[in-house]
Amino acid sequence: MFEPTLAGRELEARLLAALEEAVLLLRRDQMIDRMPSALEATAKRLYSVRRLRERYFAPDLLGEASWDILLDLYVARAEQRPVSISSACIGAAVPPTTALRWLGNLEEERLIRRYREGSDRRLVLVTLTDAAFEKMSSFLECVSCSHID
Repeated sequence: MFEPTLAGRELEARLLAALEEAVLLLRRDQMIDRMPSALEATAKRLYSVRRLRERYFAPDLLGEASWDILLDLYVARAEQRPVSISSACIGAAVPPTTALRWLGNLEEERLIRRYREGSDRRLVLVTLTDAAFEKMSSFLECVSCSHID
């Protein structure tokens, strides 16, 4: 499995920061005012397309469990729907141990957070962090507004 170097992670962080800055400037300059429901629809469409690919290609050839988790959690947050750890694992469309590992990686990167709610303390829920929700929204705006060749 490929493990990025510290320099690679720093470069990736700088590139992501530059992309976020560009999206913020684009929003300000072009006054993009997209309804969250449009972004939610884009996230659902991307997730559906990923599931559709599995009808034609072996899933292990195209696996990106962490991206599936992020898309699923984005839609859930937009719908104000709680997601359990087990539901997030199912949404990742990979074995549970693999999904749990990716959830751990996303949590380390502060893209998701686990929490407990209500009287059943055994139930652990997961959601996108505010920062991750903003990053996903920015990405989905770019995808929704552009023609990718």
